[in-house]
Amino acid sequence: SGCFANMMDDLLLRQALLQQYANGYAEQIVSLYESGDKRLIAAVRNFFDDATPADIAALLRQNESRQSVKILLDEIRAITAEQNKDVIAAATLAMLALAKAEASATAEIVGAEDAPPPKAQDVISLPVLGLGLVATWAALNARYLINVISTVTNAAQEGVDPVPLLRGTKGQNYKDGVFFTRNNQVERTAETQVNGVSNNAQAAVYEAAGIKEEEWVATLDHKTCPTCGNLDGKRFKVGKGTTAPVHPRCRCLRVPVSAGSDIKTRYVDWFERRTETAKRSILGATRYDLYKSGELELNEFVNDRTQKLYTIDELNDIYNISRS
Repeated sequence: SGCFANMMDDLLLRQALLQQYANGYAEQIVSLYESGDKRLIAAVRNFFDDATPADIAALLRQNESRQSVKILLDEIRAITAEQNKDVIAAATLAMLALAKAEASATAEIVGAEDAPPPKAQDVISLPVLGLGLVATWAALNARYLINVISTVTNAAQEGVDPVPLLRGTKGQNYKDGVFFTRNNQVERTAETQVNGVSNNAQAAVYEAAGIKEEEWVATLDHKTCPTCGNLDGKRFKVGKGTTAPVHPRCRCLRVPVSAGSDIKTRYVDWFERRTETAKRSILGATRYDLYKSGELELNEFVNDRTQKLYTIDELNDIYNISRS
């Protein structure tokens, strides 16, 4: 049991170190975006400084037959496309390095140094939350491009300066702009991707080492959601079934059953020790009332197939719950 306890400690330590790696990864991606922000602001300023009423009217219709509008929108698209290209290149290198490091460290922790290591490219090719690495960042960039063009167009509609809407305002510490929203999305995506690549690398090592089963381990604190709590302690064949992460910023991991069996506290026990206020905050008022009354157990709030919380209407359809 001591050997397995050490294995569990080492795996959890790796999980804690991942947060540091994710922070650095997010900072790198944000800096790549910010390198193009000044050019984007300059392009927008150039248009609005010289825009005639006819230019503004054409922008509102996004009529690119007008040369000034075409120049503006083409420049915005070119800048964001360049940002996307740089982000994907950097993300690929960072995740390849992470996959190699996680595979090597995991092999050492579980005593599988002699097993053939997984190919890092194969690991990062596996989807995280249903999307591959390139598709994940491309989707974020596409949303960002739409947001920029929408913001510029709305500014023209309202007759206001678009720059503060993009960059944010000093009075709000620049947290009210499009760039800040994008940077938050980058941080969330980076954290999620790092955990996904780590879990995929670990699973590949477990399989190569001949480990047959994994056990789900949720991080138990005030951020733990009912979905992750419902999975805590469940067992899966290596590389099969629900994989972590199950939602953005998920911090769960899957460990060899031999290591997971040494864990003393599981989600149900942890939840029972929370205050009534905390329980209500985690479940929501209606779910908590159903739980407190004994009408439903914790595991009945989550769909085992999709790993998503049932809505109240779905709970009523399934369990015919009573509502006061």
